[in-house]
Amino acid sequence: MLYVYSGEVPALDELLRRHLGRHGVFTAIPFAAGEAQAADEAAQYFRDVDIPTTALAPQDYADAERVRQEILASAAVYLIGGNTYEFLDYARAIDLFAVLAEFESRGGLIVAESAGSIILSPDIATAGIPSSFPDENTLNLHRLEGMGRLPFHISPHFEHDAHWAQRDLQELQVLADESKLPVVVLEDGEGFVVDGQQISKFFGVEKILVPGGVPPVVAQLSRAMPRLTGIRQTA
Repeated sequence: MLYVYSGEVPALDELLRRHLGRHGVFTAIPFAAGEAQAADEAAQYFRDVDIPTTALAPQDYADAERVRQEILASAAVYLIGGNTYEFLDYARAIDLFAVLAEFESRGGLIVAESAGSIILSPDIATAGIPSSFPDENTLNLHRLEGMGRLPFHISPHFEHDAHWAQRDLQELQVLADESKLPVVVLEDGEGFVVDGQQISKFFGVEKILVPGGVPPVVAQLSRAMPRLTGIRQTA
């Protein structure tokens, strides 16, 4: 099971708190081996909302076997935000995707935010799309395949009231059309739960762009809108 965040999502925090109970270990994984401080800062957010969270010692994040052991000993793991290209490179370096697959097969919960969720898609196209605020490809990566755990793209941090919002949706619709995969668009404060391959709970307004579809009109988006066409479990 996965919890996907864009920014702070109190409803997901509550689900996570219940899932972990009193003694579940929750471990933060940074977007690069040298970003232990980012993991500490991400862990502090959860500690501040009464979710005990562990970050490893800085040197441990470069040790693939140590990271594997810590993840498999946890009840949940948090893939933090950051530079998506660097996270993909780091994931490959420590064989993170194989570890996450093993971890989830044992009942572990994957919690992911921003870059941490994008790398779980079939590829990391949304690191560069939309063009309003792309991640910098600091490593000049050319192979952009992600874990493929999720059968769709994720585009976090959408701003429906920005003057470039409609352009963002149009660019993401092109991605959906060309990749033949849905794109789940999230504003900060929104998130969802994935059970198996499908979204089982969504917190916020569903903005799921499907191949061959028409992007929603930004002016019509509000939290009172009915759900848009989605990739959800059916009753």
